[in-house]
Amino acid sequence: MLACSSAAMPAHLNLFSCRSSLSFPRTGLLDLDLSENSFAELPPALAAATGLTRLVLDSCPELALLTANLQWLLACLPQLRKLSIEEVRLTDAALEWLRESAPPGLAVTHTPAYTPPRYGDRDASSTGSDWGSEEDE
Repeated sequence: MLACSSAAMPAHLNLFSCRSSLSFPRTGLLDLDLSENSFAELPPALAAATGLTRLVLDSCPELALLTANLQWLLACLPQLRKLSIEEVRLTDAALEWLRESAPPGLAVTHTPAYTPPRYGDRDASSTGSDWGSEEDE
């Protein structure tokens, strides 16, 4: 097993598509990129990375953030200055909380995750007919 001390930890760490359990040092790690991972909730190990100034959670298709998740994250990471949550699902309440209550000095980038329409859903650009209706034939 590889021993890792905070002195050996790089300041910037990319863990794209990580498949193992995560653990982070309390100090030394400033920039963490967890893009394209398949976790459904924020990794509890993030609570240990209190020195993070930048966190990237882009394109995590299973991740859906609630207000409580964001409050926990920001309470655990008091030094965080940049949060990127591009293509991550946020509830409307979580998005509103970020707009109104995020700490001063925190820059957040977010675009909603793409959710493909299901059969029978109406497309915003459609003329109002259901997919597969007889009118389309």
